[in-house]
Amino acid sequence: MTKHKRLELLDCIRAAAILMIIAYHVAIEFPPEKLDAVWSWLAKYGFLGVDVFFPLSGFLITLFLSRNHDPAGIKVFFTRRMFRIIPIYLIAVGCYFVVAEALNREPGIETAWINLLFLTGWVILIEGKANVPFTITWSLSVEEFAYILCGLSFLFLRSRAPIALVVLSVGSVLVRAAALHYGLPKNEVYSFPLARLDSVFLGALTALGVLYMNKRTLLVTLLAFLCVQLLVAQTSTLAFRVALYPSVATAVCLIIVVIWTYFHSFSSLASRFFAAIGALAYFMYLFHYFFLYGIQMVAQKIDVDLSPTGLMAMTTALTWLAAYVSWTKFELPLIEYGRSLETRFKKQTNNGAETTSSSSGRTGRSKS
Repeated sequence: MTKHKRLELLDCIRAAAILMIIAYHVAIEFPPEKLDAVWSWLAKYGFLGVDVFFPLSGFLITLFLSRNHDPAGIKVFFTRRMFRIIPIYLIAVGCYFVVAEALNREPGIETAWINLLFLTGWVILIEGKANVPFTITWSLSVEEFAYILCGLSFLFLRSRAPIALVVLSVGSVLVRAAALHYGLPKNEVYSFPLARLDSVFLGALTALGVLYMNKRTLLVTLLAFLCVQLLVAQTSTLAFRVALYPSVATAVCLIIVVIWTYFHSFSSLASRFFAAIGALAYFMYLFHYFFLYGIQMVAQKIDVDLSPTGLMAMTTALTWLAAYVSWTKFELPLIEYGRSLETRFKKQTNNGAETTSSSSGRTGRSKS
């Protein structure tokens, strides 16, 4: 893959994830009797779209970190994450509190620090969802925490980073199992970063497998791991709740490896269509709630009875259009500015190396 080329089918995975999440939030707005079999399934399992996002994120960041784990590379990594994630995130949080204040919703702006510090998932476990604002940002709590752990692991542990990722993944499963076993609410455990890292790090370990393992061996390993998870999930309700999220993540990892190995250059009209959705999935994730509720409010005022499919179509279309404008006018220029800083990092690193080399040479001459 060239440096800037995106794989269409990986963006299609993002599209599947965001469409599942939007469909889930649409479905739960309707009483069960108004949902057909497909919409009933989405109302029950559409939230797993987040577990489609997680392993893909882990996979892509680890591809970068495995080749750029020196201090300059880590600096570039965190700079890219900052310019990609934080600016539009802050705007989304600001929009949420503007709307919340206008509609007199609680919790109010005094709780904004929870979102601004990426602590949503942490605080939900302590305070409960009802007392935490803009709860959809819990997934950012997980991803940001995972990025920090990944970056630090590669910076300080280098070749032992994979061991750290395995330990963190297993630890995450154990935290989730213990929390559910001792009766903590499953919805709060679902959002707790320490209990959700495994989905991200499964993607990270898959990236290392793609780089250093035989592809067929990797596929067989992932398939066997998925089968074990599915079998374990059948043993009890607790086992099902513990294994559900990594099962989805492992299935996504399998798809990623197949795409990476056999469909690297695949392109079609359908894949380009869904890739266009997936490429803007981050904005759509943060903002689709605003459009969903806005459409519902307008429909109520003009006395229009929306179907789930109609609400889904309008929410997706309007959110995508807003995402496209945001990407072209705001997000991409910021990302390009961030990339310009990378050149400075590299120059500083090269100048530092040259200075060190020059100093060493002068010292050697003086001693002789």
